[in-house]
Amino acid sequence: MLLLNIDKLHPDNDITVVVEGDVLTKVKFTEAELQGKSIKIKGTVSIFKEKPQIKLENEENLTIVQ
Repeated sequence: MLLLNIDKLHPDNDITVVVEGDVLTKVKFTEAELQGKSIKIKGTVSIFKEKPQIKLENEENLTIVQ
């Protein structure tokens, strides 16, 4: 499982992107490659432990903007 904290470090981040399962094995990026980059995520926001998250459903739903 890969958790991407958006804007701030955990636990102060505003939202988390969750990458797991088959999607994690198919993605063509590493956590280090995303560090400091702007990304665009397409997905549905849900709540986990009172915090918003987006579960990445497929690798095409994450785009590196910068």
